[in-house]
Parts: sequence; C-alpha cells; structure tokens
Amino acid sequence: MIVLNIAKDSFNNKRYTGKIFEEKPFTANVEITHSESGEITKNAQLNIVSFTDKAPLGYSNSMFYGVILITNQDSVASLIDNELLYYDIFMESKNDLMHEVEIREYLNESDEVRFIIYNMKSEYRNTSNTILVMEVFVYGFIILISLISVMNIINTITTNVQLRRKEFAMLRSVGMTPQSFDKMVRFESVFYGLSSLMFGFPISLFIIALINQTMSDGFIVDVQIPYGSFAFVTLVIFTLVFITMSYSVARIRSDNIVDALKMDI
Repeated sequence: MIVLNIAKDSFNNKRYTGKIFEEKPFTANVEITHSESGEITKNAQLNIVSFTDKAPLGYSNSMFYGVILITNQDSVASLIDNELLYYDIFMESKNDLMHEVEIREYLNESDEVRFIIYNMKSEYRNTSNTILVMEVFVYGFIILISLISVMNIINTITTNVQLRRKEFAMLRSVGMTPQSFDKMVRFESVFYGLSSLMFGFPISLFIIALINQTMSDGFIVDVQIPYGSFAFVTLVIFTLVFITMSYSVARIRSDNIVDALKMDI
C-alpha cells in the first residue's frame, strides 16, 4: 500500500502542515471494525511500501488523525466485505452538464443503486456568479462613497481657503515671500493628509479585526492587512489634498492685498 504522507489540519485557529510518517517501509497491525456496531470484524496486517505527497483525483491530503491509503480494489476486498463497501468515483469532464445528465439517467435505471452526484464545476460556476453579483454591489457602493468623500474633501478645502483670503493677504502684507507662502501651503497639505489618515487607518484596522473575528467563528481565516491598499489610499489622499490646495491658493494668489484686507468674509 501507498500512504498519502502529507497532512493539513487546524487546531486552536492555527494551521499545521507536515508529514505523518517517516518515509520508511513498515508493517502495521490494524483492526477492521463495523461502522455501525463497532464490532471488530477482522485483524489484518498492512504493508506500507511507499509514500507520496500527490493526492489522487478527488482528494486533497490526509489528516493528522486519519490517513489516506492508496491501493488496488483486490486489496480492499480482502479486508472489507463487498456489501459494506461504497465507492467514490471522480472524473474530469469538459462538458460536465451533459455528462451529469447522462450518468444520472444511467444510474436511475437501477433500483438497487443509491447514489449522489456532486458537480464541482457547476457549484463553482454558481458560487462565482454569486460572488460577481456581490462584487458589483459592493464595489459600486465603495465607488459611490469614494466619490462623495472626494467631493467633500475638495469642497471643504476650497471653502476653507476662500474664508482665509484675508489672513493670507495679511501675511503677504507683512512681508511673506511667495516661496514662504508656497512652503506654508505644502505644510498644510501634509497636515491635512496626515490628519485624515490618523483617523482612517485605526478605524480600518478595527473593521478588519472585527470581520476576521466574526469569520473565525466558523472557520480559520488568516489575518491579512492590505498594505498595498493602504499605500494606494495614502498616495491618493496626499495627491488630492495637494492638488486641491494648490488650485484653491492659485485662485487667490493674484488678489490685491489692500482689497483682500478690506473684505469682510
């Protein structure tokens, strides 16, 4: 017999991967028990002659508490009564729907055969379609919220600069040079960007942790922090703030200092 000697399992929300046995041929004494009564039906010796880490079609890997043995039908028949055996038959098909119908019709002709057909391709298609619909709604909502946020940032910065026209005129009147003025604008752009990120990043990390905690109740989920998305958002925020500030300030740069100081905004 051949042992599938690669195991993957989970315990306490951690994944473990490794080999079950040292890859040396050995003989194992086993007891064959009835699945319903638990009665020992046979004692047998299994000769393990080889090991592999490539699972047969339809299987993924062994478990640390259960081993997959690969052998021929005659060896299985010598261990277990044919009446107690059930068979899993796996097949690959380019036209899965047609073959599913043909197999179902063929098996339905016999009243003595009980069977379950599981079409993984069909399930995959249905799952993919469901995910696609969800992605359309989710990403559409994200894009809508993003556009609203961008317009809100532009409107807030533009309004803030317009309200400070008198302040900027006063700074220029006491001798602030254009270079110093530009430096001040760039510093404020960085300050606005950092202020938004200081609130945005902790909230995002909290939501990620909350989602992970919710999903880990059903199955193991690795915590993945989207560093690429964070870097992209940081770049977009600073670019947006800098461009908006530069545009707003450029509109008031040519203002007459005396007229601006007389304004009552």
